[in-house]
Amino acid sequence: MGPLSPSGGRKPRRKRNWRLIFAVLAGVLAALCASGSLVAYVWYDKATAPDRTTPVLAVRQYGSAYLGRHDDVRAAKFACADQSGLVEVKKFRDDLDARSKANNFTVYVNLDTVREVSRSGDTAHVAVVIVLLASANGEQLRRVENWDFTAKRQDGWRACGAHQVS
Repeated sequence: MGPLSPSGGRKPRRKRNWRLIFAVLAGVLAALCASGSLVAYVWYDKATAPDRTTPVLAVRQYGSAYLGRHDDVRAAKFACADQSGLVEVKKFRDDLDARSKANNFTVYVNLDTVREVSRSGDTAHVAVVIVLLASANGEQLRRVENWDFTAKRQDGWRACGAHQVS
């Protein structure tokens, strides 16, 4: 029989290194937080990125932002860099704003129908039916405008021109 261990024949107990366990857990937690932050960033970026995948989407979002919400910053994300072809839309909005102010009523702009009518290469024509709604002196006013927008593919589709169709 061999010599007895100090614990009376039992194997000695290993001391746990709590610092090492804590460091490993902290590392795992940090990796989970970092990957969660990356997933949240990618999801947020995708959710807030302008959708310019089709001419119809680009024109609808441009019109909704520019005419409906008067959000020039958002509208610029859906417009060509050269916005000289959109001057008629600017005049249209300025005229609506002036009439609203002069007659003390609010005009609500709704893009009712937006459809692509033709496409040739990187240029598409999109027909838009704009419905204007207003209330003045208890009377509901409604007017329909027909517009033709030109969209071009420039880092996605963008509204580049527009004119009112009579």
